[in-house]
Amino acid sequence: MPRACCVPGCKANYKTFEVSAFRFPSDERRRLQWVKAIHREDFTPSSTSVVCARHFEEHFIITEDSITRPDGTVITAKRGTPALAKDAFPTIFPNQPKYLSKEAPPARTNPQERKDKMLARDEVQFQVWMENDMINSFEEFGDKFVGKLSKDWLFVSSDCCVCLLKPNCDGQPNITASFKVMKDLKVFIWYDNIALNSKKFEWLLGSENKCDRWTKFENLMSHLSSYSKSAVSDVDKISHCIQVIREVLETKSEMENESEIDRNSECGVLWFCDEQLNMFCKEKMRYSSDMLLLCIQ
Repeated sequence: MPRACCVPGCKANYKTFEVSAFRFPSDERRRLQWVKAIHREDFTPSSTSVVCARHFEEHFIITEDSITRPDGTVITAKRGTPALAKDAFPTIFPNQPKYLSKEAPPARTNPQERKDKMLARDEVQFQVWMENDMINSFEEFGDKFVGKLSKDWLFVSSDCCVCLLKPNCDGQPNITASFKVMKDLKVFIWYDNIALNSKKFEWLLGSENKCDRWTKFENLMSHLSSYSKSAVSDVDKISHCIQVIREVLETKSEMENESEIDRNSECGVLWFCDEQLNMFCKEKMRYSSDMLLLCIQ
């Protein structure tokens, strides 16, 4: 039968019930810690004095032994006799006033373990944030974008696109910046009614020029809100003029049902302007073959 517990008020191993009991540590500092913890006046533990398992927190009591094999598998076996962890000390005293029972502080981990736990926690939080930041479809964008819209932006939505508009009410009302999110989440951007080159926004929207994250949507609104006319390059302005000219040429061609352009007509003049402006945007200033053929006629 195990020895009787020396903690005041404890009846363990006094013919009532048996529990595992542990001798006082041989280390003087830890022995004094135990003596102070059990609150027994004028007590000096002998070599046979014990404290039963009822006074130790569960994580202090070792009931299993484990070994790791060379192949990485772990073998665990139940101990015949429980043992105590090296830093164990009694903290639970059910037969004494409650204030005498104190929960042991959590075991300190080494710096590398703490760092690994922090990195693992940060990685989990980052993955959750990444999932919440993703826009998976145009339908999802349409359901949620209003709640993320900046207060100085307006919107017009349809089944195929959502148009975001930033009005300017100083003087004559006008739209300073706008962008359109299409059904495939691609984005088209305008400033001062001039279409901007999508390559300018690759740093924000990516090479596919898509609004597939909420951070992209919010950052695009913020960036365009601080945009100015000076940020619109000459190439942007010329590209806009080329687009307008080509739209006019296409419309007149459809209305007049003409397959060829008369160089002396208004369309011929517009086509020549288109060539001149388009050449300005190219690295090599060279007329197209169609223009050269028209000129030698």
